[in-house]
Amino acid sequence: MTEAIDRYFQAEQAESLLFVAIGLVAVAASLFFLLRYGDAMSKGLAIPLIAVGLIQIVVGGSVYLRTPQQLSALKIQQTNAGAKFKAVETARMATVMTNFKIYKIIEVGFIVVGLTMVLMIEQPYWLGVGMGMLVQGALMLPADITAEQRGAVYQHAVARSV
Repeated sequence: MTEAIDRYFQAEQAESLLFVAIGLVAVAASLFFLLRYGDAMSKGLAIPLIAVGLIQIVVGGSVYLRTPQQLSALKIQQTNAGAKFKAVETARMATVMTNFKIYKIIEVGFIVVGLTMVLMIEQPYWLGVGMGMLVQGALMLPADITAEQRGAVYQHAVARSV
């Protein structure tokens, strides 16, 4: 079980760095377009890129920073109190997996709304908003699908633990 814990949390920590990187690039790209062009499309594009980018930076950074301590505590708990570990981790992972369903709905919504706006709206500001939504949704959906699959494997390992 210790290997499953290590694999899951190491991958979570690595992906959290990816989220931070995506967020930093999104914010930097927004600032570039705003400062370089400053037009309506750039302003619209900046809204979802900056808003979601800041969330990516904060959430990714938080996960990255808390993971070593969380990993250590869980390994100790699994070794010293296996039944408690199983109960607590089962409940936590049920919440995590439910959250992935919510994230995917939001990300698919971003993709659908963004794509619709890009294809249907000619006003530059709203076209920019749509492009930003489409980009963020398209980047985050595969990352969260991957994280959800990793979570399902770990959840299964926890369910089999003693």
